[in-house]
Amino acid sequence: MNVKTKFRLALLSMIAAPLLSLPVTSSAATSDLVTVPKVTYSNLDAGGAFGTGYYFVSGPVNNAYTYATSFVAGVGGHLSYIDMPLQPLSANAGVVISIFNDNAGVPGTANDGPALEEWLATKLPSPVVAIKFNSSHKPALVAGRKYWVVVAPLYYDSVVGWQLNATGQTGVDVTTDGSANGWSVYTANAGVMPALDVWVK
Repeated sequence: MNVKTKFRLALLSMIAAPLLSLPVTSSAATSDLVTVPKVTYSNLDAGGAFGTGYYFVSGPVNNAYTYATSFVAGVGGHLSYIDMPLQPLSANAGVVISIFNDNAGVPGTANDGPALEEWLATKLPSPVVAIKFNSSHKPALVAGRKYWVVVAPLYYDSVVGWQLNATGQTGVDVTTDGSANGWSVYTANAGVMPALDVWVK
């Protein structure tokens, strides 16, 4: 092999080496793309705005009110997160937030199965803002099906306000004071629903 031939082979290997090291793209990689969350329900106004009024959630120190509102999923998917404006109204403010299936027009109970998702919320910000709660269980929400968001007091002396929506959306909400009577329809504030949005992906 003469010198010219050796030179040509060396030059060719220098050109080919970077090409061989390029990553290989496969069709399987497209399945790993991050799915963008989409809203399945919202009564928050533009920019996530909400109203100034609120519904009480409180521990036994103030009548033990638990409050729940329903929503119908507009699109199906796995729960990603919810946004809720919760206002601390006591020094020890804290709530338990749960999502339940519908049970004949009221939230499901433990007898119907556990909550689809649950969060503990403490150290609520003041002034009030819409708080983002990320889902850890990622339950499937079915389009057209009704669900309930339940907000219960976390501590004996918790008092929290769940802000109303600013769009004027009304509906049937329910509340309980922990008595044996269970859930009852709540129609204060002309049935204006508390502010909430729900996202799936």
